[in-house]
Amino acid sequence: MSEGTAAELARLRQIEAEEWAALDNLKAECVARVADGMAAEVDAYAKKIANAHPEQAKALGKEGVSALRRELAEVTAELADQLRGAVDEIEWPEPKQYGKLDSSAVHSALFKFLYGARVDRLTRVLKAHGFPFEPTAGVLPQDLYDRSSFGDLAEALQNIGRIQQEVAQAKIVDDRDTVDSLWEEQ
Repeated sequence: MSEGTAAELARLRQIEAEEWAALDNLKAECVARVADGMAAEVDAYAKKIANAHPEQAKALGKEGVSALRRELAEVTAELADQLRGAVDEIEWPEPKQYGKLDSSAVHSALFKFLYGARVDRLTRVLKAHGFPFEPTAGVLPQDLYDRSSFGDLAEALQNIGRIQQEVAQAKIVDDRDTVDSLWEEQ
């Protein structure tokens, strides 16, 4: 067995462990960034809906719009808190050894977590204040965040895939070297 191949494998495994820790931090930062920006995104989305339906906004008046914004802010705060605590529940994309992993994969993971009952609460608030939605339409997860900030996380996922491949190759070399040295000892 060569100490060199074993040392190289250990070195790469250490790098892999460090990259996984960095990746976990990036996931937490991504979720925090989305959660922190959610209130502004929801408020802007609600204003867009109000601009699309000005008669309903006018019918609500200043007090009605204030009530709408307050209710949306409450639901958004709960949703943001729920998201902050869900870093490990989100089905993040698997690292890729080959091909390109981009920010759309991170968006897909967040979309899958937020879609349905979570964002439907926002749609229900808007509907309760008279804003119309098609039966199958409503607030979508991508209305809650800016997808352009996911690049670092996507790149880290890509790097982990590359490092996993390097570790696998180093293990093959080390295993072969170990077997060869055992064979030579006979």
